Amino acid sequence: MERFLFYIYSSISHKQMKINHFCLFILALTFSFTNAQNDSIKSIEQQYIDYFSLNHETIYTQLNKTKFFTAENLWFKTYIYYTKTQKPYRRTTNIYASIFDSKGNLVEKKLLFAKNGTTAGNFNLKSDYPPGTYYLKVSTNWMRNFKEDHYSLDEFQIIGSNSEENITSNTLEKEFDFQVLPEGGHALNHVINNFGFKIIDKKGESVKIDSGYVIDSQNNKITTFKSNDFGMGQFSLLIDDKEHYTAVAILKDGKTVRKPLSMAKPFGVAMNVFNNIEKSDIAVAIKTNKASLPKLIDKPYFILVHRDGLAFKIDVKFEPNKYTYLLKIPKVNLYSGINIITLFNDSNQPISERLTFNYSDKSTKNILFLDFTKEEDSTTVRFGFNGKKDSISKNMSVSVLPAITKSYNPDKTILSKLLLNPYVKGYIENPNYYFNNKSPKAAYDLDVLLITQGWSKYSWSNIFNSPPKPYYPFEFGITINGTISDKNDLSQGEIMLVSGLNEIFLSSDIKPGNKFSFEKLYLSDNSRVFFSLKDKNGKVTTPKVYFNAFPNLINESIKTEANIKQDEELNLQIKMDEFIYDNVTILDTVDLKHARDTTRYRSKYTNRYGSTLRFGNSDYRNIYARSNRNYDIRIFEGQYGRYAGGGRYSNNIYGQGGYFGTRDAAPGDFNQIFTQHNPMIGSNLASQTYSTVYNAVAAPNFDYQDYQKKAMIEIKNSMIEFGFSRPETYYTPFYNKTKRDTFAEYGVLHWIPNVTTNPNGIFSFKIPNYFYGKINLYINGMGSDGSLFSKVETIDLK
Repeated sequence: MERFLFYIYSSISHKQMKINHFCLFILALTFSFTNAQNDSIKSIEQQYIDYFSLNHETIYTQLNKTKFFTAENLWFKTYIYYTKTQKPYRRTTNIYASIFDSKGNLVEKKLLFAKNGTTAGNFNLKSDYPPGTYYLKVSTNWMRNFKEDHYSLDEFQIIGSNSEENITSNTLEKEFDFQVLPEGGHALNHVINNFGFKIIDKKGESVKIDSGYVIDSQNNKITTFKSNDFGMGQFSLLIDDKEHYTAVAILKDGKTVRKPLSMAKPFGVAMNVFNNIEKSDIAVAIKTNKASLPKLIDKPYFILVHRDGLAFKIDVKFEPNKYTYLLKIPKVNLYSGINIITLFNDSNQPISERLTFNYSDKSTKNILFLDFTKEEDSTTVRFGFNGKKDSISKNMSVSVLPAITKSYNPDKTILSKLLLNPYVKGYIENPNYYFNNKSPKAAYDLDVLLITQGWSKYSWSNIFNSPPKPYYPFEFGITINGTISDKNDLSQGEIMLVSGLNEIFLSSDIKPGNKFSFEKLYLSDNSRVFFSLKDKNGKVTTPKVYFNAFPNLINESIKTEANIKQDEELNLQIKMDEFIYDNVTILDTVDLKHARDTTRYRSKYTNRYGSTLRFGNSDYRNIYARSNRNYDIRIFEGQYGRYAGGGRYSNNIYGQGGYFGTRDAAPGDFNQIFTQHNPMIGSNLASQTYSTVYNAVAAPNFDYQDYQKKAMIEIKNSMIEFGFSRPETYYTPFYNKTKRDTFAEYGVLHWIPNVTTNPNGIFSFKIPNYFYGKINLYINGMGSDGSLFSKVETIDLK
């Protein structure tokens, strides 16, 4: 496949260079080359294909805040994204959320169930969490196959007298870190080179440069520069090989910071990229000098424009007396988001690389505050997109905090984490600025940021030498592998697995050696599973089973920064017990049980048709009965006799101690029994005839005591120790309302992990009215089409 949409110009000649465009993952199967040069280039392309042949998720996690007291909960929402297609990664189900201490030791780990590219959870910080710095890592087992950090890792602090934040320590010797970086990775003598620069203080925060200049060895000013608000900028410089250069930055307070420029190369090629948001193309300048050109003539150099295994190339042919080549690439041919431009020499070695960003309306959305309506106990807030009706479903999470909060300082948003962080190595300050504005200035500043980031996070050494291998499997739910302890061959029978708490009833064939397995199970943490054996004659017994459930809890550690960032604001001691009432018990959800008068129903177990339908598993929650009379009845939580269903409801379904019955069912009325479908399998319900699977009884003049004694199924149960964490509903801690100033700085107003759009594309949610003043809404979200949005909105509730 070729695209002839590039226009290549030379100041010396108008000959057009050959341009080939590749969609690499298809091209490897469809193209062949006839000469050694193209075979060599194909080898690079094939290695690039191989490196991205394993699809991977990228994860972003939003915390409800980043500074906590020990009586609080950490709440979070996770988004799973596929960077190649820029869509939600819906295949992922198993998500690991792990907390590590400041030394990188594992403190707590949970398994979460993801659906449609999102999940949410929380950690209770009351126990085993002394004050200090911690890290929340959210990842998958599949990510362990990759060298790049596609997981999310977020730092947070627990405030207290022993925390690192309350220790005054100057861990950085230098007051400022001033870096000057040549575009593409190196500078070249006797050509005009472009340099990016950035400056930060010892806390890692940017410092604005009011003015700056470059001097030579004789202190002559060669050029001037100044930074943007984030301490970054760029300047151009014609380098003389006989000179040494120093950049001098003058800060707002008059302080001066100096940085010698690195030595330029005497031979080679330099590359500059020009990306103006108001232009329909980008320009790539390839430059060389007189000393290098004779060695470059007729050498096959080329540029690879690529991202996530997608790429196209442009051949570069050097000719006599040609020192500069300007390649114009239409933006419609670039990839949405980051584009990595790599220059290769005639030995197929990458010698220069530059990242640039291609804005697309498909990848980002600008969410707009519409209005709010204040009610007696809550305030309803509405958001939309550009004032237009949008039928694409979207999901977002919202952290609601007082506007003057000191408790929330995230170092990334969903936009930076999914659109920039997969490719860049450094920290990105105020990432929403580059996306929500989309002005020429914001686009220019983003381009400067990418110059200062250097080469892509993807190492060509890894691409060439160590592509990822699928050593760690992609997990779908929980798998149970087991063996039935019996000297007889049971392979003609089947084994049944029941978990009432998880609403699962499944059967599986028994394999040779009396082995069995169940896959794609949703089993919650500390829930029980029950096994029952049915032989080839239909007889049901209790087997002796040995089984293992996968995945299981694996201990791990992470590398943490040697120097903990100091927060001077937290040097002031805050007494937690005066701010949060930790002695107030937050009640978990409870089931209110009562002793039922069994004699009241026992005489009714035989219905008017003389038949009864019963089951003997007290832990079984959801059972569906399909009637021959064309109506379905769902018996819900048979232990308490609750009922609901589709089609026709019946008010005479009741139960006790795990048994249920229907008085008006004639023999043969129910021809199928259904369990509630397993979310791991989709919408397919497991179904069998009631008489063979459930050992149900439908007989005239049935005696309850006789059934209980002779026909009740005995089921072996075992605990799942590391299952899916059950979702919890957010609740606000009991703050001391008299500590209003402390609450305004460190308290939480609300956390809403799942807000979805209505058919008109409008978000609407409620905020409790226990704070009257300015509040901040920290919003991150993703659409079903992969569009991303992030915003911090301040609202005055007065």
